[in-house]
Amino acid sequence: MAKTPRSPEEVTQICADYLSKSPSGKNVYTIQSLCKKFRISKNKLFEILAKNNIPKRLVYLSKETEKNIISDYLVFDKLGFYLNFRREICKKYKISQTTLDEVLKRNKVKIRRTRIVSSAFRMQVISDYLEKREGNWRYTILDITEKYQINSGFIYQMLQKEGVTFRRLKNTG
Repeated sequence: MAKTPRSPEEVTQICADYLSKSPSGKNVYTIQSLCKKFRISKNKLFEILAKNNIPKRLVYLSKETEKNIISDYLVFDKLGFYLNFRREICKKYKISQTTLDEVLKRNKVKIRRTRIVSSAFRMQVISDYLEKREGNWRYTILDITEKYQINSGFIYQMLQKEGVTFRRLKNTG
């Protein structure tokens, strides 16, 4: 991903950009934007910062905000909605997924790493996959990924788990 070694000037620029603040006091660059700008991984960025004795940014959340984050997480988790709920929580509270994980760990909330979906959702995806209209398939895998915002691999896993035969293109040769 990145070229090595880095010049001292580039390392200085990385550190300066990481520390830079806007007039309102907000960080000018996100971690992701710095990684993209300098074509480095997050690990490499943090390695450079550590070598230059620059501490990681800390996200300070009020107890009330943490309580709300946990409440949202547990509601989604209990209902069986995995689909982008972590991303939605992060967007709602303007935090990274790493920060979300830190909040959950700090409050001893079990972090679910597997995708869970309700049986109703699973059946809806399968129904969409198998639905025909005027002799043709109504939805392609791509249509389903866009409709539910899930990746195709996850769809294939659901179909396989339920014993659904995959559609194949007919050989017209």
